[in-house]
Amino acid sequence: MQRQISLDELLSILVARMDSLAYSDENQKTKLNIISRALYKKGLIEDEDIIESVREEHRILKELGAISELPSEEVVQAIA
Repeated sequence: MQRQISLDELLSILVARMDSLAYSDENQKTKLNIISRALYKKGLIEDEDIIESVREEHRILKELGAISELPSEEVVQAIA
């Protein structure tokens, strides 16, 4: 037998899923911050590594057409 789902039930399911995805995203950001901080403190990555990674990420985004121009050096420094 087929069960019908009300609009309220559907919205409730979607909102719960969005909350779960948002929590997962924040959890991933926290893990990345912790790992990055540990690597930095151990001297395994340096400021120049981070700056170069920011430049490379923006170069790739530009090649993919996601951004129209590369950020200025001041913006790269601020991001890093």
